[in-house]
Amino acid sequence: MTRLNNLKSGVLVLMTLGTFAGSVGAVPINVPVPTVPRASNPSQTKTVISSGASIPVRYDGTAEKILLSRTEKVPLTLTVSSTVKSSYGTTLIPAGTKILGQLEPAGQGSRFVATQIVLPLDGTRTINATSQIVTRTEQIKKGSRTNTILKGAALGGAAASAIAALVGDKAIATEEVLGGSGLGALAGLFWGRKSVDVISVNPSLDLRTITLASQLPVTVALR
Repeated sequence: MTRLNNLKSGVLVLMTLGTFAGSVGAVPINVPVPTVPRASNPSQTKTVISSGASIPVRYDGTAEKILLSRTEKVPLTLTVSSTVKSSYGTTLIPAGTKILGQLEPAGQGSRFVATQIVLPLDGTRTINATSQIVTRTEQIKKGSRTNTILKGAALGGAAASAIAALVGDKAIATEEVLGGSGLGALAGLFWGRKSVDVISVNPSLDLRTITLASQLPVTVALR
């Protein structure tokens, strides 16, 4: 962990899980709620949400964009933005539910991969869901002014190190970098480069929906 000097406002480094409802209508699940054995509580029952179903989400952080290298993974938490309901109107996932995961490399870009969901009746449960792949990039050049690029941005550790190596750590306003290597050690990987391309994730556009890659069992309350 390394503390950066001469901080400027406007940029933070994302290396830890972020903290991120009312229904805005039913999200189509396209399958009826299966009839399965009820939970021990007679006011509850168990069902599954089908693979391929979409879950509306949002990023509750203050960053307008997240910059990360093509190869790094950045832990992130998203929030379910509107209640997911069955075709019968049963609440399956309440708005405000937290989904934990990370931004990670995918193809030529990066995407959010969900690994855990915190449900009110089930607690923390494993989830397998992903966002769309983001391939948008921004180029950081050695010695360039980065005010426009870094304004309102959150940085993955590797991206922060690349920027520090190219334009100096004075461009990065952050209290600390969390991880196994200090910023100086990571920055050493980028010495000698004239530019570096970083993936630019716009949460309001790119992190609005995730899609289930497998079934999600849930416990629901009966009316």
